[in-house]
Amino acid sequence: MPSIVLFGKALIMVAHGELTKEAGLQWRGVGRRLRIASMVLSALAVSFGYPTIAAAQEQPWSQFFAHQVATAEQATLADLEQASAENWPQLQRRWRRQLREMLGVDALFREERPDLHTSVTGTVELDTVLVDRLHYQSLPGLYVTANLYRPKGPAPETGWPAVLYVCGHAKVADYGRFLGNKTHYQHHGLWLARHGVVCLIIDTIGLGELHGQHHGTYHLGRWDWISRGYTPGGVEAWNAIRGIDLLCQREDIDTSRLGITGRSGGGAYSWFAAALDDRIRVAVPVAGITDLRNHVIDGCVEGHCDCMYFENYYGWDYGKLAALVAPRPLLLVNTDADRIFPLDGVLRIDAQLRRLYGALGASDRYGLVIAPGPHADTQSLRVPAFDWLLKHLGQPQEAIQPPAQKELDPRQLAVFEHETPRDERVTSLPGWFVTPADATDASSVWARCQEEWLPRLRRWHVLPRQIQPAAIRMAARGEAGAWKWTLWRATTDEGAGPRIAAFAPATIAETADPPSPAVVHLVLQLDQAWDGEDASRLLDHAGIAARLDARPAQSHYFVVWRGADWFARAGSVAARNQLVRRFYLLGSTPEMVASRDLAQCLAWLSEQNPKLSWRLVATGREVLPVGLAALMLQEHPSGESIQSLELGRVPRDPQLAAAIPGILRLAPIANWIDAVRAVVPVEHGDWPPLGPELLVDPSTNPQQANGLRIVEVAPDRATIWVRATMWPAPNLGDLPDVQFAAPGNKGRKNQQPILPELGTAGLRYAVPGVSAEARVGYRPSGGPAWTYTPWTPVDASSDFSCLFALDDLQPNTHYALRTQVRRVGGGEASSTLNADFRTLPIPDAPAEFRLAVGTCQGFPDRDGPFGFDVYRTMERRGTNAFVMAGDVVYYDRLARSPELAYYHWQRTYGLPTLVDFHRHVPTFFLKDDHDTYVNDSWPGEHFAWTESFTFEMGQRIFRQETGLPDPPYRTFHVGDDMQVWLMEGRDFRSPNSAPDGPAKSIWGAEQKAWLARTLEESTAAFKVIISPTPLVGPDRDNKHDNHANPDFATEGRQIRRLLASFPNTISVCGDRHWQYHSVDPETGLHEFSVGPVSDSHAGGWSPDDFRPRFHRFLRVAGGYLELELGGQGDDRRLVIRHLDTTGGLHHQHVLTADAH
Repeated sequence: MPSIVLFGKALIMVAHGELTKEAGLQWRGVGRRLRIASMVLSALAVSFGYPTIAAAQEQPWSQFFAHQVATAEQATLADLEQASAENWPQLQRRWRRQLREMLGVDALFREERPDLHTSVTGTVELDTVLVDRLHYQSLPGLYVTANLYRPKGPAPETGWPAVLYVCGHAKVADYGRFLGNKTHYQHHGLWLARHGVVCLIIDTIGLGELHGQHHGTYHLGRWDWISRGYTPGGVEAWNAIRGIDLLCQREDIDTSRLGITGRSGGGAYSWFAAALDDRIRVAVPVAGITDLRNHVIDGCVEGHCDCMYFENYYGWDYGKLAALVAPRPLLLVNTDADRIFPLDGVLRIDAQLRRLYGALGASDRYGLVIAPGPHADTQSLRVPAFDWLLKHLGQPQEAIQPPAQKELDPRQLAVFEHETPRDERVTSLPGWFVTPADATDASSVWARCQEEWLPRLRRWHVLPRQIQPAAIRMAARGEAGAWKWTLWRATTDEGAGPRIAAFAPATIAETADPPSPAVVHLVLQLDQAWDGEDASRLLDHAGIAARLDARPAQSHYFVVWRGADWFARAGSVAARNQLVRRFYLLGSTPEMVASRDLAQCLAWLSEQNPKLSWRLVATGREVLPVGLAALMLQEHPSGESIQSLELGRVPRDPQLAAAIPGILRLAPIANWIDAVRAVVPVEHGDWPPLGPELLVDPSTNPQQANGLRIVEVAPDRATIWVRATMWPAPNLGDLPDVQFAAPGNKGRKNQQPILPELGTAGLRYAVPGVSAEARVGYRPSGGPAWTYTPWTPVDASSDFSCLFALDDLQPNTHYALRTQVRRVGGGEASSTLNADFRTLPIPDAPAEFRLAVGTCQGFPDRDGPFGFDVYRTMERRGTNAFVMAGDVVYYDRLARSPELAYYHWQRTYGLPTLVDFHRHVPTFFLKDDHDTYVNDSWPGEHFAWTESFTFEMGQRIFRQETGLPDPPYRTFHVGDDMQVWLMEGRDFRSPNSAPDGPAKSIWGAEQKAWLARTLEESTAAFKVIISPTPLVGPDRDNKHDNHANPDFATEGRQIRRLLASFPNTISVCGDRHWQYHSVDPETGLHEFSVGPVSDSHAGGWSPDDFRPRFHRFLRVAGGYLELELGGQGDDRRLVIRHLDTTGGLHHQHVLTADAH
């Protein structure tokens, strides 16, 4: 069989057949097997851990994890050692069924596969290669973006061989929009196509063009993924298998010659897909596998997102996954210094595979490559991978040259050039990919629980086959105030077991029987470390003393599961996350182990106290573990001693419930409570919780998922907006939208909003905030030292945001900027964002400048999950500053509370393109009706259906979100040639319904006087008035709230005459959902409507309704207005452009300074 060994820096592969040479790497062929001493392999094995959690052997959980890993290792080795050529097909079928379950794709293999709806959006032609940009749907709405690399010319009579390349984690973004990791790995497709092999490279959901998510448990708190049975690894495996379907449907492909490869994450998906699909004839996973010992004990899990893992229901080590490729040709490729796939684990898996391939008589089909270097895509890895693929796909094994190189701009390879499909379901995957169980009628619940649900959980090793009482001994006794306590300690093969702390009223005599029923509590998390020796110290922990005080006449038994203080000992939020993920890799969770501990302790207590009955109590996250313990005990004699359960705050939202592997695949939470109710009386109880609301409380690790905003920039100052968030990214798209009560006779607006259990923090795309401290650092680019603002607290009163005024800046200077947040009380910054901007030039010298103006930003009308293309376009075109001219968000039906108003800002300014844009481009915000209150609103107006939300609240929130100054109208200069006036159109207006006349106003007397005075004082060659609403129009006949409407005709005429009296003065307006350039027939004032920021938001005017009396240009579509100031000397000019969302020019008007 082929063998690889690394000596120093020389890569040597010993294999059968002819070998090739390239780039200084010598492949040496011999006709016999190379014997490698185990001591050499041992010397090569290097394990690299991660520092978030100290090494497992140094911690209280070390023995637990060591025992769990050893159990999985022994079971896997035993299973593999029984394999033979005779029984392999049977073993393979059984293990594949298990893998499909663990990846959450088992149901998909039982159903007819839907049409792929493959669509080619374009083709790139190179010298000898064609590259198709295409997408397919692996399930309806589950779009997979891909590039297909094809050799030019006719295919051989039997068709081309083909390779599916599955990508690793490479972020390729164009100003916030992902172009897909397929573009990063283009060189693999190019090289293979040039050597006669078709290559399909597919994006992952996490870094593809549709912005899915791989990091649910890593740092987004989505522990409910475990309960749902969802892993993004299952999606990636399914998308890969459907990619094989696509290749098999092509007439130019030889379906008997299909291979798969990929590195890092792609290496993992190569394993998954090849393990499940026999059509894949050869596999080369690169840097994509190691064993549980590396992941759990050595900490490699901390370097991996969720896509690398399956729900380990069957207690597998990863050698069993690798084995499922056998006996097909397999080359295992890795490097010697890979920190996330360490060599020792790779070699352990290699030993298992060598033994298996030998037992199957296929030793010549397996090989191992260990190249020098870290975790990286290098030529030394590509050379053997390409050679192996060519050999086993029946292609000539020519010299491996030229090297694989990138040749194309990633933007050439993007599948969706503009909007992404409206029916995409990539961003909502966790909620539907593994079909959640339907609700069962309460009358049938217990039967289904006995016949289906509990047996499945036992088969998955979530529940034990039977409950054995814990081995427990008394540890200590004592008194604490009004209580006497007794402490018992359990021991297990996995190390220290749970503790039972019994508290009885001190007034009860020693010989008296304790009051019955005794109250039993499950302590899920202690807020500080506990030595397990002194029960009185438990009274210092949140909730325990309160529970004792709630029932002072009863005896209380607190079952402190074995890991109750592990979170406190782990330290940081990141460390706690990784601690839980270690359980997950082993097929368990902390709450599941706690539930087993509770059941075993109750069994022991019942044996020791046969006269006692038990009242189990639980609230919030304790409910499911306590309920499952009661169900486990129904087949044990102790179950009869459970008198009742008292449950408080039963969670409806899976995010607030305990994470129990796969439980929601079987039944919703409510049905599990129904099952408990069927065997034990359930009462309502109002108990304080024994631990945080969430499994891992993120409040001490604030992040900045909303980015930052640089606003109100001047030559000497700027304001910086900062917000502290709970997570580093917005909520995912699988969470609920705001729902409304059933329609009544009063119309939709009067329906009551229904929020999820977490409130607005649990809404789709919300960005929950967290109390924290924030500061800003800044310095001239390249400057020696940072200047920092003081740390400033942020809290719910401002939606956890703060505005920092920097007032000591220099004109026309490029500044480096950083924003930081940290937990309340001090410490290091937990999140730092870097940004940059330039202050405005001084007003008495020429300047070159690009000013962009946009409006009408409806979240439902965004171009895709990434946000709005217009922001990418503005950045690409070198925009110096941006004016958002109103309707920044759209409250409307959802304007029911300040929290819902803030939710609009959270979700809109959590979009990737907006986050990226506002880190670099200074912005000025104007407000209009939709982002202040409701459509066409004015001060003092209030509708009953908006409940507690008022116009005045909308004003306050807008100021907080945008840094809008007081007064809100202002002007700024761009050099000595252009002056911009930003007008306020809501705060001073009269009611729309008032009769028109001299007293009726939108802008108010003070603002109009300021405008007239500053216009008169201005020496600028070009004067730009930016208003949230039109001055000229024309507008629709049914509108009543702007100067182009008859309702404000008097003031409109007055303002147009004022502006027209100053040469080179133009009006720029927001609000309208179409672009136009119009000229007032009376005064000759030019007005430019910027149009909405997306095509989907455009409308309200017929594109055929061109009115020559007004219009010079009309376009009913999305985009923005660009004003470019430039020219030299007397040839200074202002170029005004109507651009579409991708920068296409549709209209241009030029003002020259000589008209001044």
